[in-house]
Amino acid sequence: MGITKIHKAIKLTNRIVNSITYLCDVRLRSTYFTKEGKMGFVNLISFILSHNKKSLQIELDNFFKALPDEDCSITKQAFSIARQKVSPRAFIILFQAVIRQFYEDDFKTYRGFRLSAIDGTTLELQNTEDLR
Repeated sequence: MGITKIHKAIKLTNRIVNSITYLCDVRLRSTYFTKEGKMGFVNLISFILSHNKKSLQIELDNFFKALPDEDCSITKQAFSIARQKVSPRAFIILFQAVIRQFYEDDFKTYRGFRLSAIDGTTLELQNTEDLR
């Protein structure tokens, strides 16, 4: 996937996450996320999508430190409560939108097929005459 496709996917995701219709579609109750608290809807989705690798509390602290206008942090318990207010469909919608956009573009093809390859090989073969 080229850099321009990644940038387009990020812009599309950002546009969707910031739209009021998306919020209304994916919150589990109409009373959820009506006020912008410490962990508002956009911050919640952004944090979940940020591919965390460290402990949850460390990642939450780092996330809020990186935000320009936010001078707070939340507990992992508060994050968990906020996360439970969003339907899993939220991520299905985002995934489908990005995939649709990805396949709208023209692709170079080989004999009419799109070529894709993944090599996850971890097997090493011996350098023997028979194998060569």
